[in-house]
Amino acid sequence: MTNQPLDAESKSLDTPIFLIGYARSGTTLIKAILNSHPEIHLAHEPEILKGLSNMGIAPGQLINRQIRADLFAETHIKKPFRRFLETISEIRRQEIIADENLSSVAALYRALVRNQHSSGYWGDKSLTNHRYLDELIQLFPQAKVLVIVRDPRETVYSVVNKRSKAEPTSELISNQYNKFAMKWNDWANNMLDKVERFQPGQALVIRFEDLVSAPKETVGKVMDWLGLDHDFDQMERARQSAVLEGREAESHHKNLSKPLLSEKKDRKEELPERDRYRIARNAKSGMARLGYDISGAKFSLRHEVAFRLAEIKLLLQGKRKKLKAEWYSSPLPRP
Repeated sequence: MTNQPLDAESKSLDTPIFLIGYARSGTTLIKAILNSHPEIHLAHEPEILKGLSNMGIAPGQLINRQIRADLFAETHIKKPFRRFLETISEIRRQEIIADENLSSVAALYRALVRNQHSSGYWGDKSLTNHRYLDELIQLFPQAKVLVIVRDPRETVYSVVNKRSKAEPTSELISNQYNKFAMKWNDWANNMLDKVERFQPGQALVIRFEDLVSAPKETVGKVMDWLGLDHDFDQMERARQSAVLEGREAESHHKNLSKPLLSEKKDRKEELPERDRYRIARNAKSGMARLGYDISGAKFSLRHEVAFRLAEIKLLLQGKRKKLKAEWYSSPLPRP
């Protein structure tokens, strides 16, 4: 099928918000906060562009009735896109299939995500949308992009220990810290490179740490950016009610019903010193750009010297690719 120029959504009073962040960074929390405002509706992880890409559909492709029907008929569509499509009622599905105005990816995206009864801001929280930021802005030039970031020592600790049943201090887990710290660093730098090219005011980056330590100020900053009046206390009550009633979050987000000002545990302090160093060492450039303290990446001159000596040795041996695996799998040198 012939690709066409990317369709542009230009309704300023019907603006999408795309919420992105690395896994375990507080994206579900900020989505619940935003959804507590009556003029905002964000869907939970529809992952639409990734799902369409897996079906072989490009952002600039024309969408015909058969493609719209295939969305709901094909059982091989991968989760979480499949899981999102299953939440759409049969009546709404038939409306989408029959609507010939939904002939572009932008129009289809909007029809799938936007609450039929909502006005103002709509959008979604999709963890893979950072890969498609350029396409999203081409599809929706008026879109707002909200990015939430979290200290990678907290994020990586949470991601790895959620995925593994091994002891946190085991060597297997330590090597996973290295892997996900490098992934976080790539994500942070790629994301920042993209949002820095946006129009002024189109993107906003907030930190999870600010959200939980100064919630009123941070939520106020987001609402000012969106140009919306708000009552923080009323939004907090609405958020907690929505979580308790099961309208926000999933089973693994059990803490969402707690007040934002409740005490948050600094989980990175549970990490052995070596693992805190490894994460900070691998995520150093992204941490610096986001204003995080990178002193942990330099906490010991002898560790850095040992790393460099090992690098020189392996370079001379022509084994650069084995550097990180071999160095990080061995204990740190002792004084």
